[in-house]
Amino acid sequence: MAFKAFEKTNAIVTAKIRDESGALINGGSLDVVLLTIFVKGERSQTLRVSDDVLADPFFTFDAQGGMVWLMQPFENQIVDDTIESGDNEVHSCYFRFGWAAEDVGEIEDPFSTVDDSREVTVHHPGHGLVERDNVMFHAEGQSIGGLDMDSCWVVKEVVDADHYTIETQAAATATASDVGGTVRYWSKGKSSSGTIDVTVIRNDPI
Repeated sequence: MAFKAFEKTNAIVTAKIRDESGALINGGSLDVVLLTIFVKGERSQTLRVSDDVLADPFFTFDAQGGMVWLMQPFENQIVDDTIESGDNEVHSCYFRFGWAAEDVGEIEDPFSTVDDSREVTVHHPGHGLVERDNVMFHAEGQSIGGLDMDSCWVVKEVVDADHYTIETQAAATATASDVGGTVRYWSKGKSSSGTIDVTVIRNDPI
C-alpha cells in the first residue's frame, strides 16, 4: 500500500488490519501497535524509532479493522539533502500488531547476543513458554548487539524456566550480555505485520 505526502506536512494514511488468514482484526482487541519509520531500503536512516502507537492521539482503530493515522510533519521530513524541489524520497512505515496476549509485563536487560550469530538468548524469569510460542518485545528501538528486537518472535528453544532462545533474520554484529534495559513484552498471543510506503515530495523553498 502506498501514499503520497508533501514534506513536513500532515497527511492522512488509512489501512485495514488483518490476521494471517486475512480476517479483519477488531481494533478494540489490540494489545500493542509498534511503528518504525525509515527511508526505504535504508533501515539505519530512521525518522521514528519504534513506538507503541496504540494510544497515540493521532491514530484511531475501529471495530471493523480500520486504522486512520494523521501523520505529523516530523514523520514526513526528507533525509537526503540533495533531493531537489518536486523530487521525492520514499519512507517505509513498518507496523507490528499484537493481540490476545495471555501474559503482559516488563523484564530487565533480557537479551544476550553473540557476534555473527542469529540466535538471541532471552532472560525472562518464569516465562512459561514452550517452543513455537509467540512473544513480542518493545525495547524502544535500542540496538541489541546490532539488532532491532522490537517485533514479534517465535521461541526457538526453551533453555530453562527463565531462559529461551529466538532466531533473528540478521546476524548480530556484536557480542552483548544482559542488555536492553526495561523491555515490555506480550507473550502467547497473536500478531501480524505490514509496511506502508509513503512517497514524500520535496516542497518548493519559501
